[in-house]
Amino acid sequence: MGRRLRGILCRDVRLLILVVGETFELCFCRNFSVVVAILCFVDRFLTHCVCSDVRKIKPLLDHLEALQKLTNYFALDLSHETLIEAMARLSPNYKYVRCYGLWGTFDDGLKWAEKIPGPRFFFSLGSIFGNDFFESAVERLRPWAEAMRPADRMLLGMDATKNVDEIWDSYHDKDGLFEKFMRNGLVHSNRVLGQCWYKAEDWDVLGILETDPVMHRFVFRALREVVCRPLGLEFAAGDEIDCYEAFKYGPETMRKQYDRTGLKEIATWKAPSGRICKSVLMPVPEMNAPNQLSLTDMLSVNSRPVPTPHEHERGGCCEQFLKNCFSEGALLQQREPTS
Repeated sequence: MGRRLRGILCRDVRLLILVVGETFELCFCRNFSVVVAILCFVDRFLTHCVCSDVRKIKPLLDHLEALQKLTNYFALDLSHETLIEAMARLSPNYKYVRCYGLWGTFDDGLKWAEKIPGPRFFFSLGSIFGNDFFESAVERLRPWAEAMRPADRMLLGMDATKNVDEIWDSYHDKDGLFEKFMRNGLVHSNRVLGQCWYKAEDWDVLGILETDPVMHRFVFRALREVVCRPLGLEFAAGDEIDCYEAFKYGPETMRKQYDRTGLKEIATWKAPSGRICKSVLMPVPEMNAPNQLSLTDMLSVNSRPVPTPHEHERGGCCEQFLKNCFSEGALLQQREPTS
């Protein structure tokens, strides 16, 4: 029951986040033509960091399927339930797009990505990368930037709103989903630690909005003395636990992060409201590296004939290859391609 409840709350929070930015997020995802053209230039392996709600990525996969573009899509998530649900939702729809769930952490995903041959396209659609204090955000993005090969690309999204009313409303819905989600996390910690150290009546949950940098965070504030013996922690009344920080960096700040990590922005889209920004990134070419393809070059029509699904199977992304790349417990295959 606990795992099922966590899955339901996690899903509801994700849907709430998506609805808040739905006007631009889904419009952008449904009009991925420019990004699709970039993907069509060469065969690529798509790696989606934290797949969460697949409504964001599905329009792109649908578009690639319609173009009969043979694609291997890897969805990375720490939630096994989320991956199972995502694969079940995607599996009946595709003949040319092969979908796989990768069950693991960001560190796992980075190690697995190194085993994928050929050009790769990484997706961070939900303010995953860049969403931290500036120096910490740079350090989290840097390993992925360093792992990118010259032909790799990344699509990175960030919530850039500075409107304090919109920010507050995003995290304080009438049903209190965020608070339920976070409190359930501490309830789960009781099971993990084997002791009921967390009791709801001992803690208040507060939202805090800060302006430098612009961010919203939740805190658990102790209402009385609380002791967590398994971890050797003692909380006095008034002590706080930071939880769920959400930063709102604009394009200028994000470009500074890209510069610090060796990434170059080659295309960007911004919502009319200025809330959501999406950027296509590439690794900065080394001094002696071959000339990089320009955005104009990448948008050229790919005139190569489309291979058949049988040729796609022989082309390297076969079952044995995948088993060699990923542990059986980590890889969740969608199914055989439809006939």
